Amino acid sequence: MPPSQPDAMTRLAGTARAAASADPDIRERLAALTRALGQIRQLRRSYPRSFYDIGLLLRDVRDRRLYGAKGYSTFESFVDREVDLGRMACLRLVRIVETFVREAALALGLERLTACIDALWEDSASIVPSVVAVSTAHRTPPVAANGPAQRRDPSARAERARRRPAR
Repeated sequence: MPPSQPDAMTRLAGTARAAASADPDIRERLAALTRALGQIRQLRRSYPRSFYDIGLLLRDVRDRRLYGAKGYSTFESFVDREVDLGRMACLRLVRIVETFVREAALALGLERLTACIDALWEDSASIVPSVVAVSTAHRTPPVAANGPAQRRDPSARAERARRRPAR
């Protein structure tokens, strides 16, 4: 039987190991990334209670660009393949950590924070189309395709009527 071909993840890990053996900085970053991923997997078991800690770890990975040690060019591609929470959940967790202090975040809970983050950053709906919309009372009005809606000034309306030629 011919030897089986290594899958993409094995090749990627092999590439990361080869790079790590050549550069001590990459070796250090790879070790930090491996520790962070292990902690995230462990915290994942109690996700509703430990979401803030997972967000802190993800933010650290993003800010220190540790994902590059495994050959990923972007944080989004890294979380797609390496973190089993999903890209949108990971991006939300990072935004929660950047927006709220721990005590407030834990008091509000993950579900409310997700709604807050989606309301604050409406572009998150464009990242993943299946984002559940929050009630319209908490959202800003949608922007028209040709720009923001402009309020009509009554005096401007009278001025436009005055400038129109009579029929």
